[in-house]
Amino acid sequence: MRALDAERGETSLHYPGWRVVGPVFCHGSPVLGARLYGHGFYLAELRRQHGWSTALISSASTASYLLSAVLVIFISDAIWRFGVRACVLTGSAAFAAAAAALPCITEPWQLFAVYLVMALGWTNMSVGAITNIVGLWFEHKRGLAISLALNGASFSGVIVVPFSS
Repeated sequence: MRALDAERGETSLHYPGWRVVGPVFCHGSPVLGARLYGHGFYLAELRRQHGWSTALISSASTASYLLSAVLVIFISDAIWRFGVRACVLTGSAAFAAAAAALPCITEPWQLFAVYLVMALGWTNMSVGAITNIVGLWFEHKRGLAISLALNGASFSGVIVVPFSS
């Protein structure tokens, strides 16, 4: 009976977990748009501005994704230990700092440093964090809730990318 009551609760629009899905969708959209889809814009602009090779710029991006792949292993533990708010705020601050610093870099080592800071933001705000945050609120409707929250990535491809050019 208890599981049935929980499932009914999650199907209700008044269930508090549904009020989490919207903000998670919104916090994921800009970071997914700026990071996942934005690399092509960063690549072109950094090449134009500094004359750096595609290989150099892509290496920094790859290093960032590799660091994110390692850090995402620990995102669930970080959320449990520090809380959702601290992780999301840390990710937001790291991503904002990296995005603000990207136009100011002048040396290749700075590019790598900015991209590695961006990795922290990406880890705390992308797919791994989104699924962990939404998963805290849902048991029976977890798949639906996570898929709705992750639609922020698709939304960002439609909205963020055109405004980036």
